[in-house]
Amino acid sequence: MKIGNWYRRFAMTLIAGGMLAPASAHAAGLGVNLVVNGDFENVNLATTGEYNGPLVLDWVGPNMFAYSHDGSSSSAGVVPDYADGANPPGAGHWYFTSNNTGGAPFTSIFDPGVYYQDVSLSSGASATAIAAGVAQYDLSAFMSSYLNDTDYGNVRAEFRNGASLPVGSVTISDTADAGPNNVWSLTAATGMVPVDAASVRISLWGTRTAGGAGADGYMDNVDFRLRAIPEPATGALAAMGAIAFGWLTRRRES
Repeated sequence: MKIGNWYRRFAMTLIAGGMLAPASAHAAGLGVNLVVNGDFENVNLATTGEYNGPLVLDWVGPNMFAYSHDGSSSSAGVVPDYADGANPPGAGHWYFTSNNTGGAPFTSIFDPGVYYQDVSLSSGASATAIAAGVAQYDLSAFMSSYLNDTDYGNVRAEFRNGASLPVGSVTISDTADAGPNNVWSLTAATGMVPVDAASVRISLWGTRTAGGAGADGYMDNVDFRLRAIPEPATGALAAMGAIAFGWLTRRRES
C-alpha cells in the first residue's frame, strides 16, 4: 500500500474515532447537522408576509414566511397553524411552508434550486471522509400538509464538485401519508457521498396535486449530516496505525 493512501486511511480512522480534530474550526464536521436554521426558529418578526408570517432567515432565494406551531405572533399579529397532525418532536414556534412567499402575486416554491443553502464539504473531517470514499449522508425532515390536502413537501441534497457541477443528488418527499393522514411525520434517506463532492445544495420546495394554486408543503427540523463508515479492516487499521506511530516515535527518539 502506498504511504499516502495508508496515511489517509489512518487519519480517517482517527477522525472517525474522535482522536484527531479537523484542520479548520469552520470546516464541515462529522455527526452534526450542517443545515443552518433547519428548524426555522431564526426569523425576522418585524418583516411579515401572508397570514402575519415572519421572514425566515439564513436561506437563499425569495423571501419566505413561516407558519406557527403554537399560535406565536409576529409584529403583525398571531400566525396560524395550518399543518395537520401533532407537532413533530422538538418543534419550536415556527415551520417552513412552500406557499408563503408574501407580497403580490402570492406564489409558491415549486422547483428545487430556487430556495436553498449551500454547504461546503471541501475541508475538515468531512473532506477527509469523502476523499477516502467512506462518507455516508443522512438526510431527514419532518413534513406535513394543509388539513386533508394531498400536496407535499420536498427536500433535495444535490452534491457538487469543485467546479459547482452536480455529481449526484437525493430527494425526500412527503408522499407516504397523503390526504387526511398527512400528519407531521419523519421522512429520511441515507446513502454514500460521491468522492468528488466539494459541496452540497439543500433545496426546499412543494408539489401541488389538487385544490388551490399554492403548494402546501410544510417542513421542519431539516437535517443533513455526514458520518464515516468504518471499512472492514478499520480495527486492524487502527492497530497498525498505533504500532506504526509507536515505531516512528521510538525511531525519532533514538
